[in-house]
Amino acid sequence: MTARDILARLRGLGLEVAVVDGRLRLAGNGTVPGDLAAALREHRVEVLAELEFEVEVERRVEVFRDQACHPGPLPFLVVPGAPDTPGGCLSCGCNLPDPWPPRCPVCIAAAHRVLATVTPPPVENFPRLAQSLCESEKRP
Repeated sequence: MTARDILARLRGLGLEVAVVDGRLRLAGNGTVPGDLAAALREHRVEVLAELEFEVEVERRVEVFRDQACHPGPLPFLVVPGAPDTPGGCLSCGCNLPDPWPPRCPVCIAAAHRVLATVTPPPVENFPRLAQSLCESEKRP
């Protein structure tokens, strides 16, 4: 069972799961079954890491959403003030073990979540683009 599986089951039981002062905290009226409690004890470090990952993704989603909500072309989504680290994540500057992909997993997850919510403007807002698309369809 993975950390995500454990968190999904806990949340499915109506429990809120959080990290408080580096410790795992459960809140709610649900009861944790014995097998799930054992899995939680066994994978505690991974569950804590997954929760911290989720919190950091949420933080970056908020930052990236502010950048993506303006009219016009979408900018390259970055964490403001992030260092320009050679070989680092292009969005936050953290060190990457490999040069590809050029973003860290947290920035990738946050960018995907933001981009999934962005609605492109209708093509009719761009008359020349619409005209050129129509003309290209007419060509044999």
